[in-house]
Amino acid sequence: MHINSINPDFKDDEKWEPVFIVGHTRSGLTILLKILSNYTTAFGCRDQGMVLRFKDLLGRYGDLTIRSNMLRLIQDVLNSYEYKYLLKGPEIEAVELYNRLPVMTYAALINEVYKSKAELHGKVNWIEKTPYYALRIPDLLELFPKARIIHMSRDGRDVALSLFKSKHGPKNGYMAARLWKKTILAARQARTLVSPSDFHELRYEDLLGDPVGTFSDLLEFLRMDPSLVETWRKDSDSVLMRDNAGKWKKQLSARDVRLFERVAGDTLELYGYEVVAPSNLRTPVGGVEATILRIQSFIIQALTGSREYYKRALLKKMQATQIRIRSMVKI
Repeated sequence: MHINSINPDFKDDEKWEPVFIVGHTRSGLTILLKILSNYTTAFGCRDQGMVLRFKDLLGRYGDLTIRSNMLRLIQDVLNSYEYKYLLKGPEIEAVELYNRLPVMTYAALINEVYKSKAELHGKVNWIEKTPYYALRIPDLLELFPKARIIHMSRDGRDVALSLFKSKHGPKNGYMAARLWKKTILAARQARTLVSPSDFHELRYEDLLGDPVGTFSDLLEFLRMDPSLVETWRKDSDSVLMRDNAGKWKKQLSARDVRLFERVAGDTLELYGYEVVAPSNLRTPVGGVEATILRIQSFIIQALTGSREYYKRALLKKMQATQIRIRSMVKI
């Protein structure tokens, strides 16, 4: 049973602020977004980078209080790959969206875009999920100073195992550990930028092990009606793969486990994950060994990469280039 249309019930009548789910890819972020979208009063959106991609291009649009500049930005957002194919935003004219903006800022535009999507599903609030935003939380807070952040982590060796089976991403324990550690620690460091009440950390394994308790904690963090947990209590076992943890122990090669722990064993321990090798045996990876591992991963990734993945990247790059060229010639 899903909640498709319900008025938000926030504690103390607090105003809803944007919520962003961040973390390393393959860490359970997608299932968390679906759960919150189906069992709470907010709609879950994914744009895979649109918010910050256009933030990086704002200088090309000039003063957004000038109608023509804002309309140009709105039209580019509506024409973007992320809006059309990932967010699957509603069909709306740029002028109509412009007229809905309470103030002429980029943050107001993004909020209105997501609200429009939420309204299609009978909801008035939104939660956004883009994994790599874990590396750019300061930029999110620059746009939305009162945003709430949910950082979800997962045992990096299970993350690596999942990445190895995909058509893109790192292809050995060394490269997977470097990216996982960088992402995890970037999000952890960003905790200092917001109040403790606006930053929530959870592990994928905790969601699997205690789905009801973990969901209740999320409702508390989001300041939502705690009774929403009752519907989730009935459905959690059918939604979650409760045994989807610790698979690295049987499926990840001993070599990749060693490489991963040599790079990120300290971070695994920081997040409460067991490690195979004691710290005194985890020698750093560097020099020729690191170079060979990087080359190996890049070659495998190039040979097995998804054409669709590279096509999406090319389309985004082409749009960004068009925006830059247009701003230079002042079309």
